[in-house]
Amino acid sequence: MPVTISGLERLSAKVTRMVADIERSMDDELPKIANDMQGRMRQKISGPRTGRLYKRGRRSHRASAPGEPPTVDFGNLRRSIETDVVKSYHRVDLYSGGHEAPYAIYLEFGTRRMAARPFMQNSLEEFSPFILKTVINAIITAVDKDTVPYTHAA
Repeated sequence: MPVTISGLERLSAKVTRMVADIERSMDDELPKIANDMQGRMRQKISGPRTGRLYKRGRRSHRASAPGEPPTVDFGNLRRSIETDVVKSYHRVDLYSGGHEAPYAIYLEFGTRRMAARPFMQNSLEEFSPFILKTVINAIITAVDKDTVPYTHAA
């Protein structure tokens, strides 16, 4: 007995609309997420530390302890934290260092002579549940918007 399936064109059009809605929603949310993450990373660097206290000329400085985010000294690292939203790929690029703070990678991952002072990875881990929730909400909203409840044909 042959089986006929109808409505595939309508289904395909609905799926295409849902994907477009999800992409639009993510394009709206990505800049907000990027800005919040950048702010959180800068905030992590600005907090109090428990490392060694030493003098530099007339100035005292408290270093960060291993495992703590780095301490602000002159602010170069904090200023170097940037984000780029790449909407065509629905992606946020986070970076730090560059010419302002080329030592950022050594602080984040440590060296053989210095333990890591992570500030980026911790922030990403903090934001992971929020990012996942944002994506799930975009999907649920798109599906709910274009879904007709199923009714059993008698």
